[in-house]
Amino acid sequence: MPPKSHIHDVRPITRDDLAGIIEDNKPASSSAAESQGQSTSQPQDAPQPKPQDAPQAQPSDKGKDKKANKDAKEEEALFNSNLEQESKGQLKLVARGKVRDVYAVDGERLLFVATDRISAFDVVMGNPVPQKGALLTAISTFWFTHLTTALPTLHHHLLSPTLPSSLSAHLPPSTLNTLAHRTMTVRRHRILPLESIVRGYLTGSAYSEYKKSGTVHGIAIRPGMRESEAFDQPIWTPSTKAEQGEHDENISPARAAEIVGEETAKRVEELSLRLYGVAREFAETRGIIIADTKFEFGIASSSSSDGEEEIVLVDEVLTPDSSRFWPREGYEVGRAQESFDKQFLRDWLVREGLKGVEGVVMPEEVVRGTGEKYREVYGMLTGKVWGSE
Repeated sequence: MPPKSHIHDVRPITRDDLAGIIEDNKPASSSAAESQGQSTSQPQDAPQPKPQDAPQAQPSDKGKDKKANKDAKEEEALFNSNLEQESKGQLKLVARGKVRDVYAVDGERLLFVATDRISAFDVVMGNPVPQKGALLTAISTFWFTHLTTALPTLHHHLLSPTLPSSLSAHLPPSTLNTLAHRTMTVRRHRILPLESIVRGYLTGSAYSEYKKSGTVHGIAIRPGMRESEAFDQPIWTPSTKAEQGEHDENISPARAAEIVGEETAKRVEELSLRLYGVAREFAETRGIIIADTKFEFGIASSSSSDGEEEIVLVDEVLTPDSSRFWPREGYEVGRAQESFDKQFLRDWLVREGLKGVEGVVMPEEVVRGTGEKYREVYGMLTGKVWGSE
């Protein structure tokens, strides 16, 4: 990881520092903060998603109280950021993923801006989900806190869930307000070209493959398993990391080893399974089943004291965008489960025959229902009510 002397505005965050971050991350009543993310692997010239006719918050009628005005403001959304221009060149856009905009702060740091874009089946919807990005930032920060407490040797990229102080003078107040709860300042790392997926339960594409061939990502699975049944042990099922507009490809662990090297693949697998185990155990105490989740990792620029490359946890962590969260209450093997994640949107797209279609504009009830799922899982995990004073 980079020498501390190179980090002028943001010091590395500690577990003690992180303890109060979720409380601080609750959006202010006047905030337009809403967002979501993607990793740093997208090319600089990746096409910018174009907002379509997104549902707009209804202005309060004459005579309504201040709460109505506050609620209307909270329904504003950020689809695209434009910090390169607004910062007068202090920030340089280096990636615009499906849902996250990434800017270079300097040679050592990046700024992740979580927008309110939402993707499903590898395509971006034409309108945003208000508050989503701020929720994802808060949930990721919560998990960074919990995971580093449970695994003190864990290396991750998060420096601060705030803007570097040096940028404040270069951004207009309205932009600072918008960004207040949707940013992460992180260390730069070389990103491994893998999606590191851990599955604890047989569902989704894994279930589809299993029904056809009795395998999951090419791994032989015992016969007779039913939909949503827990595996005997969680399994590591990597995929490729697709560029914008392309699709991730499920691959076997053997193929992952060919891509990143056998030793690195083994270490990523072991760390992914440990992280999933810690998260799964905690979530169960909060009434949540983590059916599967996706991690991403990078390589630190400097090696550990024994000369071994350090594997670093990057990107978002254990959010409704990167995981399947099921309510423990009502869980039943042999059928699809209710969920607190993007499955709500996926199910609607499939029903309407819109799976994989570019630029779909979600109706208001789908936008609202998706947002409610994200707020619900935030509350269950953190014990807090989203947006409460």
